[in-house]
Amino acid sequence: MARVDEPLAIPCTTVRIACVSDTWIPGLFGRTVSEGEEVAPGCVVSFTRPASPCVVTPTTSVTVSRRVEVKVIDEGRYVVILFGNKPFVYWAENYRLVDKVISSVMRGLGLATMIIALGPPGTGKSSLGKILAETMGVYVREIDTSSTFSMWFGESERRLSEALMDLKRNQPALGLIDEGDAFVKSRYSGYRHEVEQNLVNILLRFTSDVAKSGDRVLIYVASNMPMSMIDEAFLRPERAFAIEFKPLDYEGFRLLGRYYVEYAKLGLSEQEVDRLALAAANMMADTSMFVNMLKGLIDVREAIINQIRKSRGVKSYVVPNAEKYVDVDCSALRSNARFYVDMRPASAASIIVAAAAARCGMQNIVIRSSDPETVKYAADRAELIPDTVLILETPIHPEVYYNYVYWRSMTVVHTAETPPPTSEFRKLHVVVKNVEALANELARLYGVQIDEREPAAARLARLSRAVPSLP
Repeated sequence: MARVDEPLAIPCTTVRIACVSDTWIPGLFGRTVSEGEEVAPGCVVSFTRPASPCVVTPTTSVTVSRRVEVKVIDEGRYVVILFGNKPFVYWAENYRLVDKVISSVMRGLGLATMIIALGPPGTGKSSLGKILAETMGVYVREIDTSSTFSMWFGESERRLSEALMDLKRNQPALGLIDEGDAFVKSRYSGYRHEVEQNLVNILLRFTSDVAKSGDRVLIYVASNMPMSMIDEAFLRPERAFAIEFKPLDYEGFRLLGRYYVEYAKLGLSEQEVDRLALAAANMMADTSMFVNMLKGLIDVREAIINQIRKSRGVKSYVVPNAEKYVDVDCSALRSNARFYVDMRPASAASIIVAAAAARCGMQNIVIRSSDPETVKYAADRAELIPDTVLILETPIHPEVYYNYVYWRSMTVVHTAETPPPTSEFRKLHVVVKNVEALANELARLYGVQIDEREPAAARLARLSRAVPSLP
């Protein structure tokens, strides 16, 4: 007579286990397993044949697949999914509906047999289906459009039918069809080849059979077509959910940028990410284009900085504790306007303006050369770094100014002893509380010996020569 605690189960023929690591799971033989059971830390049984519970025997086919850690973060109108720490951003309404349909079908509730994800390229239609399938640990088969079609009579229909039957044999299962226009396009929309119409009919019959039998199988189709071009038979409530994906807006790109910069360790500031997010939203970019924009900014910035290293006449002053020495209208300095300062000498005025920028939490780049290439590279760098004041310490020809500085959105301060290049410059009032204390502080910072008999302004001018060039 069998003991009470002895499992009354039949032998397994197939067991699949999703695991965080690739480590083999010991001690399975002779053990009863059920779908969803945790057999080791981070390792879950994702499928058994026959239906669980069943006993693992030496003849059981056991497959251990790596399960990627997935973290879902609710951000209000958006959902951020960290898939192996790589960020994906989706509209919350799209994510929740897809998640609800897939999870209900995999549990045997039969909410629908298909999801048709519609929308422009790069809106996350395909990736969302793959991520959710990975999260649930179900059997996934990608039905590739190009490998399904064949030049031989009847071969395309046979391949699709074979793939669909494989899903039924391995349920719970998810079939992913990317770029699936040919499988769901209306049979009555102009001329269509007989093979395409046959494929649509096969998929319709399959989804109808699944709905009647209650099989835990779901077909996820991603398509770039509008809703009006989908075959109406697919849009019956019991058969499919058609979900329209739209491109991210400014806030969505900001979220993606923040998480992606952290994931890829790009070293971009929040202001730089915001600027690119606005550009991506205005040009209706897709997510992959936006990621390339983030990477491209790093490449451009490095190229500009490398060029500046080779050029002379560009400096940047570090002025700690600037609030002790100067006072300035920060709202004016942050207004992307044009100013001039009439202090003399120009090099001392540049350090005082740099201190004013530091007082307002801004950086500074000082141009000490009238060479057009130097002006261009310095202005390029200043534009790439948010909240930067470009200081013109030397006279610049109006043509050079118009070509490389005038059209940029940044704050420019002219400290040269000659008049500003255009009449748009207005006077900037910088109140110097203690010019001697400022000179002494910078001398200590840059390791310059102090001569007490030297006037403070001359000391600042000498300090300006001692500061190393960028970077």
